[in-house]
This record gives sequence, structure tokens and C-alpha cells, in this order.
Amino acid sequence: MNYEQLIHETALADERLLVMTAENRALIRNLPGPLGARFIDTGITEQTM
Repeated sequence: MNYEQLIHETALADERLLVMTAENRALIRNLPGPLGARFIDTGITEQTM
């Protein structure tokens, strides 16, 4: 199981979980579709997250 699969399975099991990323989707590029509104790309905000 890789990082993306772990997050995907965990998010499906717990609807309270959301995923935030700061302009870096390389390891989680397939999550926006399945997670919908629970996937938030904040853009270039690394210093304020």
C-alpha cells in the first residue's frame, strides 16, 4: 500500500477526514476525484499552513 492508497482508504472509512495540500499533488494526484469537496488544494501557502 502506498501513501495515496492509505489516505484514500482512511478517508473513505472516516468522512470527517479531509485532505489539504499546498500545490504539491505528486503523491496524491488521484485523490481529488474520489474525495470531492474533502480535497482542498490551498495553492502556494506552505509557509502559512
